[in-house]
Amino acid sequence: MVACNASIEMDLCTLQTCCFEQGFLDYPPNLGVSVAYLTIFGIFMLAQLGIAIYYRTWAFGFAMFGGLILEIIGYTGRILIRSNPFDMNIFLAYFIPLGLGPAFLTAAIYITLGHVVIVFGEQYSRLRPKTYSLVFVCIDIFSLCIQAVGGALTATADKPVARQNGTDVLIAGLALQAVSLATFILLSADFLRKVKKGNKDERNPDFENFRSKKSFKLFQFALPIAALVIMIRCIYRVVELCQGFGGQLANEEIPFDILEGPMIIIACICLTVFHPGFVFRGGYWEASSWVIRTSKKGGRQIKASPESALVAEKNHSLSPMSSDSEEPLAARPAFSS
Repeated sequence: MVACNASIEMDLCTLQTCCFEQGFLDYPPNLGVSVAYLTIFGIFMLAQLGIAIYYRTWAFGFAMFGGLILEIIGYTGRILIRSNPFDMNIFLAYFIPLGLGPAFLTAAIYITLGHVVIVFGEQYSRLRPKTYSLVFVCIDIFSLCIQAVGGALTATADKPVARQNGTDVLIAGLALQAVSLATFILLSADFLRKVKKGNKDERNPDFENFRSKKSFKLFQFALPIAALVIMIRCIYRVVELCQGFGGQLANEEIPFDILEGPMIIIACICLTVFHPGFVFRGGYWEASSWVIRTSKKGGRQIKASPESALVAEKNHSLSPMSSDSEEPLAARPAFSS
């Protein structure tokens, strides 16, 4: 163990001349824990990629894949920092990707709730289905950009004041992400409360059989759990940054190993085991989409759910339906007279 040598600047330090505490972290990250997290996220990434390709859930798959790639890069940097804690580039390769990764995962969550709203009925929701995706994803992207700017300012800072300014921007981005998630969770809880208290006969009839599926019932719990654990992780990182890079929380390994990696792993379990490709398979994912599909004639079509399409086929009266109103892809079949 090398003794600390304050006479040597950090840029010139090595583990042979300076103690580990003179670097960006006061402790060498546990190799076993970092490798374990790296391996877990690698498995999740491959699983998400395969499921997205098979079930063609492109938007959800892109968000999950992007988040998991950043987690992998971050833990790779965390492993490398063990051998050189004095290199700013290695530190940022660990710190910035782990900061940005969860924003992609929250985008995947936001994309999904709109489908759930359509399955039950828009009358239970305070927001339209597309609002959950468009507004919350835009906020997520904005928070992502703020965090990226904060990371860049921190990386290029050559003075403590400039570095603190970058840290403050990072805090603002993380705080916005946490507030957005909290708002999303409250809206989700309010929606599910209204569904539970509402008249079952008023629910979207085109998804009656689908709603009775056990996988969909469990999916309704998995989604808010994933959002909640990511919010816990965001709050932890906000508190950490408020204390600064030299603060106690930023330089303790146990809180990091509990509130960073495991929170994201729990979210990934929820979003992989109850992947919308599994839960909404059989055409329900497309039928519950708010996206307006444009026909060759320029009209907007509403895609029927598998259930309503089956009924229509039995009645031999299924016909395409167009709507001039900006309704989401609400799975309401049209029947010709």
